Amino acid sequence: MFEIGKLIGSAEDLDGLLTQVSRLVTQLVNARACSILLLDADKQRLLGRAAYGLRRENVETISFKLGEGIAGWVAQHGEAVLLADVTQDPRFTLLPGSDHKIRSLACVPIQTHDEAIGVLTTTASKIDVFTADDIELLEFVATTMALDVQNMRLRRLAMTDALTGVFNREFLARELPKAIAHAAANKYPLSIAMLDIDHFKQVNDTHGHAIGDGVLAQVAQRLGRAIRGVD
Repeated sequence: MFEIGKLIGSAEDLDGLLTQVSRLVTQLVNARACSILLLDADKQRLLGRAAYGLRRENVETISFKLGEGIAGWVAQHGEAVLLADVTQDPRFTLLPGSDHKIRSLACVPIQTHDEAIGVLTTTASKIDVFTADDIELLEFVATTMALDVQNMRLRRLAMTDALTGVFNREFLARELPKAIAHAAANKYPLSIAMLDIDHFKQVNDTHGHAIGDGVLAQVAQRLGRAIRGVD
């Protein structure tokens, strides 16, 4: 709990904060895995932002509509859920392609001023792993981190594209001159890559803009996995 408190009070990077909190929460309640989902800009869908105990590619595919699955229900109602055996609750939805067998689950809302911004979920492969005391701990962590998460998220939203999560033109205009000046001062090369998606208009025309949006998001995720953190 002390380590979590230090992280929340000092972190400046949202994804880094959520990943570290996921790791510490997994240890805190003896879970198999922990995931943190945040509502999108329209507050209609939960999207996976960080996890511990799951493969990274699985985290990025986690998505629930508001009200869908346990996570969607918790976000919609603002109430915690404790399940000794997920197979006994009709609200539970198994994610396709998941390699983690879930039997017990604890999920709490992350909210500010009684408004949900996401959920914190822990899972285990055995039944009856989590207790009411674990729910109380998770709620304390969620409450403690909620305001910092919201503030960092708002700052990031101002500089990122809502669909893909990549930095936008405002961020480029602010950061590129600094990068150029730093490269010139230290006499090292700076490269800028510009990409275009071939035949993208055909995707929209054939399959519709919703599918086109999904393609853009996937391209952004794959580029993000292919580059270094300093790029």
